[in-house]
Amino acid sequence: MTVSLGPLLAACLLLLGAGDLARRRLDARRARAAATAWTGTALAMIVICVPLAGLVDDALAGVGGETVTTLTTGWARWTPVATGLAGLVAVALAPVRTHTPRTFIHVLVVLATGLAATATGEPAVIVALWALASAAMWHDLRHRLGSRGPARLFALHQAFGVTLAALGVMVLAIGDASGWAGTIGAAAIIAAATARLGLLPLHLWVSGLVESAPMGLVVVFLTGPTAPMLLLADGIPAPGTGLLVVAAVSALLGGLLGLVQPDARRGLSAVTVSVSGIVACGIAEASPTTVAGAILAWQAYAIGMAGALMVLSTTEARRGPITLTGAGGSFARTPKLAVAFLLLGLAVVGFPATLGFVGEDLLIEGTRESSSLLMVALAVATAANGATVVRWFFTGFTGRRDHAGEPDLTTREQWAVTAALAVLLVGGLTPGRLVPDGPNPAFGPRSAGSSAHTDATAAGHAQ
Repeated sequence: MTVSLGPLLAACLLLLGAGDLARRRLDARRARAAATAWTGTALAMIVICVPLAGLVDDALAGVGGETVTTLTTGWARWTPVATGLAGLVAVALAPVRTHTPRTFIHVLVVLATGLAATATGEPAVIVALWALASAAMWHDLRHRLGSRGPARLFALHQAFGVTLAALGVMVLAIGDASGWAGTIGAAAIIAAATARLGLLPLHLWVSGLVESAPMGLVVVFLTGPTAPMLLLADGIPAPGTGLLVVAAVSALLGGLLGLVQPDARRGLSAVTVSVSGIVACGIAEASPTTVAGAILAWQAYAIGMAGALMVLSTTEARRGPITLTGAGGSFARTPKLAVAFLLLGLAVVGFPATLGFVGEDLLIEGTRESSSLLMVALAVATAANGATVVRWFFTGFTGRRDHAGEPDLTTREQWAVTAALAVLLVGGLTPGRLVPDGPNPAFGPRSAGSSAHTDATAAGHAQ
C-alpha cells in the first residue's frame, strides 16, 4: 500500500482543528474564523509539498522505499489541492446564520476524510473513510433536522453504499478477480459508487441535502473524492458498461432537469448529479484520455461547485431564497457576488480557458473514438448545465435597480473566491502540468500509463 504523507498530514491537522474547536466552545463567528485558519494551514501544507515532492521523496526512499511518498505521482497528484481548496471556500464563505460551531467541527472532520482518501489507493481504507464522513454528516443532520426527511434519506443511501462497498472490497480480496468474485465485487462497487456520486436512481439524497443542510457541510461531502478514488483504487476491476450506462443517463437527465427547476438550489443540485455522471463516464470508459479528463473534470467540479454553492448560500443569507418568482438582484450593487457565481459555475460546466474545459474536452475526445452516441450525450449534458448556470445568474444577480441592502463579498470571502478562480484559470491555461507522465501507484493499472500523447492532447486542446 502506497501512502502519501502530504494529504495525510493535512488530514491529521484538520482533525486537530476539529478537536480544538470542540474544546474551546467558541461562538459561530469565531468558530468560522478558527476553522478557516485550520483549513488554510492544511491547504498550505499540501501546496508546499508540490515543489518539494522530489527532494522529500528521495529522502523517504531510504526509510519507506516506494511505499511512502509526498504526493501521488499520476492523475490524482492535484486532487488533494482541489479538495483542500474546496474546503477552504466552504468554510470561509459559510454564513454564521446557518452554521453553528458544531457544524464547523463536522466540516473539518468530513474534509479530513476527503483528504485522507487521496493519500492511499487501498480500497478498504477509502470505504472506512467514507463511513466516517457519513457518520459525521448524519450526526449534524440529525441534530439539526431530526431523524426523518432529508437526514433519513441521506442515511439510507450512504448506509446502502458503504455496506455494498465493504462487501465488494471483501469479495475481491478473498476471491479471484477474473471469476465470479470479480463479477460480484465489481457489481457491488459500481452500485456503491452510484449511491456516493448521487447518480440515478440513487440521487434523491443530493437535492434533499442541498436544500436543507448547511451548505458548507454539503460542499465538503459532495466534493470529497471518495467515489473516484474507490473506482480507480488498487485491485478494483474496470467498471465497464454497467456504470457507463447509468452515468450517461444521469449526466443527460441531470442536465435537462436543471433547466426546469424553479429554485436555484434545486437547479445546482441537478447540475451536481449531471457533472458526477460525466465524471463517472470517463472513469467507466477506462482509457487513459477519458480517465485524465474525468480526474481534471472532478477537480474543476470540486473547486467550482464549492464556490458556486457557497456564493449562492452567502447571497441567500443576505437576501433570501433565489427562485424564479423572486425579483432578482442588482448587479451594480453586488458585482463581485454576481461575477464570482457566474465564473465559478461556468468553470464547473467546462467554459473555455478554465480547468473544467480541459477535462470536458478530454472526455469528449476520448469517447468520440468509442461511441458517438455517448459523445453527443456528454455534449448535450454540458450545454444544459451551462444554460442552468447562466439562467440562475440572470435570475439571482440581475434585473433590479433597487438594492435590498445586502453587502458584496467581504475581504475574507473575496480572498477565498479569488484563490479558487485563480486555480481554475491557471489550470485551464497550463493543463500539461496537471496531466503528468508515469503511473499513479494510488490508482492501479487502469489509470497507469498516462502517455506523453495524452499530455500533449490536453495542452493542445487548451490552446
